[in-house]
Amino acid sequence: MTLGIVSVALGSITLLFGWLPFVGLLAIPIAALGAMVALIGGIVAIGKGFKGFGMPATGGLICIFAITVSMTSTKTVVDVINDSNNQLDSSQNAEATFSNNRSANGNSNPPTNGQLETNSNDLELNTAQNNDKQKYMKDKIRIYDLELRYMTSVLNGKVPGLTLKIKNEGNQTISYLKLNLFFKDRNGNVIHEEEYITINTKSLFEPDKPLKPGYIWQNEKVTFSSFKSVPDEWVEGSFDFEIADLEFDS
Repeated sequence: MTLGIVSVALGSITLLFGWLPFVGLLAIPIAALGAMVALIGGIVAIGKGFKGFGMPATGGLICIFAITVSMTSTKTVVDVINDSNNQLDSSQNAEATFSNNRSANGNSNPPTNGQLETNSNDLELNTAQNNDKQKYMKDKIRIYDLELRYMTSVLNGKVPGLTLKIKNEGNQTISYLKLNLFFKDRNGNVIHEEEYITINTKSLFEPDKPLKPGYIWQNEKVTFSSFKSVPDEWVEGSFDFEIADLEFDS
């Protein structure tokens, strides 16, 4: 009984701070200690014919829940920050391209033949690079064991969840890979779309490892990626996907 009370107390302490992003991570060792105490208490209770087993069992569940809350709150904030950084990078690249084009073709001085030739060469180079990316995405990136269905989340209950594997069958190292997922209703109409970044080596807090030639990426064991905003009209298993973008490791 005493060990059960201790585990409940430790789990409750973790819950007080677990919902705070980053700060909650510091409390995870406390919950882990509580889970160990609950395990010991449960073993002792079993040895006594399950007398007093309820308290350590409750304490263990609270500790596990507290750890999940701590990790989820931080991961949610990290995902939001990473998405914001990706959007900012895209905006800056677009602005830089616009500024360069404006400078090269400004109204004050008409472009010279040399500038026109340079712009033409840059355009051809960008087109060639884009074609190479499209061909690589089509021929060298293999996505398999993809499963999109309702899965059970500890915090959110039953939600659409995704698991998959990605193999790099080319000779380039991938530093960034994004998928687009299209959810369909019973009539086969697309009713919702989600972006899913599987690989991002430039992530601010949790950078991924690059996907080298011949390597395989997959979800962490016993985990899945959830999509909580998918409408209820979605029919489980009815979807399409595409590789939206990738970047090669420089």
